[in-house]
Formats: sequence, C-alpha cells, structure tokens
Amino acid sequence: MFLIRIKLFSFVFFVFVLSHGALANGMTDAEMLCPETEYAPGYRNSMPVLDEEEILKLNGPLIPGGSLKCKVRFDYSTMKNNKRMRVESGEYEGVKYRIYFSDGSGAVQGLPTNNLEYPNDGSGTNWSTQCKVDKMDDKHWCYLDKADLRIGIWKDGVPYVSVGGSHYPRSDISVRIDKNKPITASEKLGFTTKQSLKIIMELKQGASITTRYQEWPYQRNIDKTIEAFGFIQAWEILQNIYKASGNN
Repeated sequence: MFLIRIKLFSFVFFVFVLSHGALANGMTDAEMLCPETEYAPGYRNSMPVLDEEEILKLNGPLIPGGSLKCKVRFDYSTMKNNKRMRVESGEYEGVKYRIYFSDGSGAVQGLPTNNLEYPNDGSGTNWSTQCKVDKMDDKHWCYLDKADLRIGIWKDGVPYVSVGGSHYPRSDISVRIDKNKPITASEKLGFTTKQSLKIIMELKQGASITTRYQEWPYQRNIDKTIEAFGFIQAWEILQNIYKASGNN
C-alpha cells in the first residue's frame, strides 16, 4: 500500500510539473496541439503571442491524416501583439485542401493541375470554404464557392445553392450539370431545398456545371462553366467543418 501511494504521488507530481512547465514556457493549448509552428515575416518576438479565436472545436485534425501547423504573424489590426492560428493541410481522397480553424476558411483543389498556391492557380478555379456567425444567436452557416456558384449548409443543417449576386429584379438564376435539364428559380425566392439537393446529387456525378444569372443594372445573362473536379471531397470537407463548428 505504501509503494502504491508513492507511485501515485510520483505520477501526479510528474503531470503537475509537465503542465506547469508548459505554461511557464508560454505554451497554450493551440501551441501544444500543433506539432509545427511557422513564423511569418514581420513576426515580432518582443511582443506577446495571442491565440486567434476558433470556430472549429477540435483537438486534432479535421480530416484523418491531415497535418496541423500553427502560423504566427504580427497583428497589424492592434499593433500590440502577434497572432497564432491553426491551419490544417493535406490530401483527402487525392484532392489537396487547406483549412483555417479560426473561421473555417480555406481552399480545396478545383482542377487536377492546381496546387493551392497563389498565383499559380487561376482565380476562382478552386473550391473556397468559409463560415459565418449570426451575431444574434451565435450559430454558424458554412459554404463552398467556385466562380459564381455557392453551395452551403444553413444554421439548421439544411443544404442550399445560390448563383451570383446583386441580381436584376425579377430575373432568374439557373444551374445546369453536364447536359442535364437546367434547374431554374427566381432570384427573389432562390432554389428550394429540393432543387438544391438535386443540384448537389447531380454535381456529384457530373463533370461540369454551368451557371446563369442577371446582375443589376445590366439585364443580360452572365454564364460561366466550371469543372466539377474536387466537389465530392470539398462537400464532405465542408460537412466536417460545419459539424466541428458546434452547431449540433
């Protein structure tokens, strides 16, 4: 019994020293959860490092096998401290991705030749991710963008699809996957949930998607055709982002 108490005391003391040693060295939860830290040009080692508030409530990677890194940069908005944020990058089913834990923003490879490096990848050729917060109830909604197409998940978990912005009043928005029948809605009401689910289902099986809308003040069609490459992976990553935001 005496030996058991000694061993238990030794273990508790070891944990106490380990945790307090980390705090004494200025390590925070974000830093201890990042196996690697990258310091951006302009980082000021004479100023404190504050962790950026995160939407994603995770202690590990968003995607199994993803690589976590802490990026530290000087906070020019306050001019008083550095900012540390967690970023995950990797490949999911052969498609490259990069996600910021602070707001769910990031990119998923949208063309076979893209590598998520600017300016090598053409503008609007990757799937970009983002989450927004409702300041009234602190709920999140998240979405994917590529060119004029947006596919997202509302606060209540219902998928939605939209096309373009600043629509010409009483005009229509349309989506066509490959040579399938176009799916059309009014700019005022937008696509129904049933239509949005149909677009997502067709896009998972398609190779390209064409969008059409009219933008104020010009009453003319704006058409764009983009590749569907990476959509399946991007949509699954977005669903993981949404779940990690804590809405459920």
